[in-house]
Amino acid sequence: MTNLIEDFGKALANHNAQRNKKILLSAAPFSVGAYYNGDYTKAKPYSSHSGMWVNPLKSAGHYLDIINIMSYDAGHYTFEDTRNSRSGDFNPIESYKAYKAIFKGIVNVGIEAPPEAWGGNVVEANHIKMIASNIQKSSGDGLFIWSLQKPSGGSLSTSAIAELMCQELGGSNCVGKAGELPPK
Repeated sequence: MTNLIEDFGKALANHNAQRNKKILLSAAPFSVGAYYNGDYTKAKPYSSHSGMWVNPLKSAGHYLDIINIMSYDAGHYTFEDTRNSRSGDFNPIESYKAYKAIFKGIVNVGIEAPPEAWGGNVVEANHIKMIASNIQKSSGDGLFIWSLQKPSGGSLSTSAIAELMCQELGGSNCVGKAGELPPK
């Protein structure tokens, strides 16, 4: 993984320099990929993916511009500290903070329109509000939805989730804009 990030990073840096244009390099790491490190050594749930992004980000993270954490398909959400818990539930805020501890670029937290494909979590409005309230908006961090095309099986429609994300992050004119690209 480290070599891949480094190779892409160097190639894009060369490309950007030749064209005087910035193409961003992003990664979509697993929800638990920054665990097994620092304050998040004991964060749960444990998985074969736990900690797999720690060394690549420490070694080659400076080549990345953005991380989009796939904080879905990790199990049911909890907003309690999981580090000393027996629960296997997933705290998306801990995941975000674990990535922020080792990556200084933009970090976005992904939320899937329910139900999640693997984790079974059904996102609710209070989940979105809780996650958004912990995002460092001043550093450009935010939320993203997976996927706009997926019909929601929960109490919130996919567009309602996107609109709530926009509102909670301080956006304006959020209603009815899900899936629209900003004007050039």
